[in-house]
Amino acid sequence: MLFLEIFKSEHELEEYFSDMSCLEGRRVLMAASTREAVDRLVGNGCAEWYKLDYKGNRSEMVNYLSKVKIECFKNFFLHINMPTSGSLSDLQGIMNEVCTGKNCGSEPPVLRCTTDKTLEENEVEVTVVVPVFNLKDNF
Repeated sequence: MLFLEIFKSEHELEEYFSDMSCLEGRRVLMAASTREAVDRLVGNGCAEWYKLDYKGNRSEMVNYLSKVKIECFKNFFLHINMPTSGSLSDLQGIMNEVCTGKNCGSEPPVLRCTTDKTLEENEVEVTVVVPVFNLKDNF
């Protein structure tokens, strides 16, 4: 499944990152602060932000994320939720798949990683929050 939500203001974006309910029932392996995430995502001519949520088979993740035509993820937030058996190499692999599939360049995303005992062995949940730039106004 792939869901899209649009944040149309910095206030909406801050509210999303301040809400920690997405961590309930999960083990946090690493988490960027709200300030880190917001500072990375605001400014630079950004008009709005897309939040993409994918839940499903890991092998289909890149295919679903590429359905939304954002050619490049830059200065983005990435939350990866894996089964409890997930390892750091799994985390690195998922991050690499997203970054390679979306032409992210060398700048790593603001990262949050959790594990969840309710996920099946081959399942993954990925949330990406990416700025959407109004290119007409910037050129």
